[in-house]
Amino acid sequence: MNPLQSLPGRSGRQRNARIRELEARVRDLEIRSGRQRGVIAQQQAEIESLTASQEFFRTIVASEPACVKLVERDGTILSMNPAGLAMVEVQRESEVVGLSVYDVLRREDHEAFRAGLVENFEGRKTHLEFEITGMKGTRRRMETFSAPLRDAYGDVCAALAITHDITARTRDQRELHRHREHLEDLVEKRTRELEQSRLTAQRAERLASLGTLAAGLAHEINNPLGAIRMAAELALQTEEPAPTTRALEDIRAEVKRCSRIVNSVLEFGRDEPSKKQPLSLNQIVESVGDRTRRTRKSIHLTLDLEEELPLISGNETELERVIVNILQNAIQASLPGEPILIRTQTTGAHVVCEIRDRGAGMTAENAERAFDPFYSTRMASGGTGLGLSVSHGIVREHGGTIELDSRPGHGTSVALTFPTPEA
Repeated sequence: MNPLQSLPGRSGRQRNARIRELEARVRDLEIRSGRQRGVIAQQQAEIESLTASQEFFRTIVASEPACVKLVERDGTILSMNPAGLAMVEVQRESEVVGLSVYDVLRREDHEAFRAGLVENFEGRKTHLEFEITGMKGTRRRMETFSAPLRDAYGDVCAALAITHDITARTRDQRELHRHREHLEDLVEKRTRELEQSRLTAQRAERLASLGTLAAGLAHEINNPLGAIRMAAELALQTEEPAPTTRALEDIRAEVKRCSRIVNSVLEFGRDEPSKKQPLSLNQIVESVGDRTRRTRKSIHLTLDLEEELPLISGNETELERVIVNILQNAIQASLPGEPILIRTQTTGAHVVCEIRDRGAGMTAENAERAFDPFYSTRMASGGTGLGLSVSHGIVREHGGTIELDSRPGHGTSVALTFPTPEA
């Protein structure tokens, strides 16, 4: 018999209502119990997952080759992994937990480490280098990166630091620095030696050039001096006016020749740049050509000048001397009536002036030495050997180039190239 049916003082309808109420409560209790079992199962799963994560984290920290430690605000060590224990030369974590980092830290680094902890507990990351002395007395150079560790409420509860032993790296860097300083000293020493060698060679070159200049100048001046002496002796030995006049004229001509030689040497040795201004190379060529035609009736000079030739920056007197020198060489290398051409043209950002003759030309050896001072194939006829040397110096000082092309029996071409102001 159902116990619910034996409830005293109850009618059948009341008993049935009470039964349904109790059954509903039982079902509700069963539902709540099921939910609780689900929550408990979920919590157990979370606990197992958290335990696994903690174990995984502990495994990572334990296998980390760097020192991983937790430090309190005052420097108290809360935990340290095996790598850190080896660095401070202990075997068990219990030997360092509760100790202060300042016990192993070099005194000179206390203040910097303390400031770093303040930064961590204010929520900022830090980087620091310092030295420690292990429990067995070993000194190590360390580099640490630390960050704030927060609890479940977001408050900083410790400083998490990862520290590397950089003793070997620091030693290598110091050794490298010593080697670098040694190499720099060697380079500086070798540089001084090379500079001294360069200066010595430069002085030797100058002395050699001075010797060449003196020898050439003596040779050049001795020729007219000999002629002056002979003319003076002739003038002294004769009483007739005509030979005396000719001797005096020869003396005057030779003195002028000496003057030209000296002036050429002074021009060749000049080191100061001349004043320059925009000018037309065509006007210089036309001026030289007009004077040459008036004084040299036997030559056949042709000018082929490009219209609207760009201006160049130069010294008119000097460039005129260059044109005259080269044209004079062309005239002396040509027979009467042989054509001589002066052409100007633009090539890119440069102006070119070419002087071409159809004279005897030069051998490769003579052409190679044409710009050497005191070298001339016409020494016997009064050449100084300085015309092309002076011209080469002038053109180079104007930022230009001078090129010579010559072959025996095919004449000579000299090309002068000057940059335009826009180059």
